[in-house]
This record gives sequence, C-alpha cells and structure tokens, in this order.
Amino acid sequence: MNQNFKGLKSVAYYNDEPYRARPALTHQGCTNCGSRRKGHFVELIGEFMRKLMFALVLSLAVISMPVFQSREVNAASQTIVTAAQVNGTWQTKWGEFKVWALGRQRLQIEFSGTYEYDTPSGPMANVGTGSGIAHIEGDTATFKPDGVDDDCAITMKFTHGKLIVTQEGGCGFGHNVSAEGTYKRTSTRKPKFNEGGCG
Repeated sequence: MNQNFKGLKSVAYYNDEPYRARPALTHQGCTNCGSRRKGHFVELIGEFMRKLMFALVLSLAVISMPVFQSREVNAASQTIVTAAQVNGTWQTKWGEFKVWALGRQRLQIEFSGTYEYDTPSGPMANVGTGSGIAHIEGDTATFKPDGVDDDCAITMKFTHGKLIVTQEGGCGFGHNVSAEGTYKRTSTRKPKFNEGGCG
C-alpha cells in the first residue's frame, strides 16, 4: 500500500475545491491607497468650507436684520405734519417766517429778520430777508433762500405747535442777522408775500 501512494502530494480541500492560500498583501499591491486617502481628505476640507460659508452667510443675515428693522421703525415713527399745522406767520422778537404749503412737499417761505444795537447816535438795526421754496420731509423742512451762497442751509422743524429754526453758513442776511430761534405762530391765515411770492 505504501507503494501505491508513493509520490502523491497532500492537498487540502475546501468546498470540494483545492485550497490555495492567498498571497500576502504587500505595500506594492496597494498602488492607489495614497490617492484614496488624499481624495477623502479633500472631501473633508470641501465639506468644512461649505459649512463655514453657510455659517458666515447666516451670521451676516442675522446682523443685518436690526438695521432693516430700525429703518422700518424710523419710517413708521416719523412725524408727519399737515398743511394746516405749518401754514401761517411765525414770529420771534427779532424775526418772522411766512409759510404756505404748495403741495408735493413744497413750502413757500419768506423770512425777515433784524439785529438791533445801540450807537452814540442812537439805536440802529441791521435787516436781512430771504425767500424761496423749501422742501419738507416729515416735520422738518430745508430752506435755502434764492440767490445765496451754497453753504447756506436753514432747517425748519415744526413740533409741538412751535417752529424751531437752525441756520448754517452765510445766507446773505445783514450783519449779525440770523434766522435761528424758536418761533411762535401768530396767524394761520395765508400770508401776504412780497412781489415774486405766491401770495
């Protein structure tokens, strides 16, 4: 019997098939491992950048919301005055404004002011006048008399039954004559404007 099996090799079987051991996986057998790792790293970086951009956009949107809301609140809370509230004659001790609404946010304006002072010869006064069209927004009008320098700016605010006037720049009035002051309305009738006015 030993002669009959002489020269035969011992072979292991698995599921009726000769079992062959798989060769060991070496570094040379994984030629694309580095490329796979690099691709995965690039995907992670891309995902991180997308999330970062989304967070930045969301932050900017949240920050800008109060700005738009404040503008809406300011527009809603803006005081609007009617023609009946601005029309008429407004006076202080040293000045007078004649005001009449023309529509389309325009006001016909005529100003006259004085500056009184004493001299050895007796009391003297400088006089200044100006007229033109003012543009009103809400309760505040901006007025620049006709023919004056560009740096002249008169702001007229109608509030609580008073007219508060501020002046910037030279407006061509007499020496020390200014339109500034708090004016009280003395008449609601349509004023009589000088020639060239709307009265």
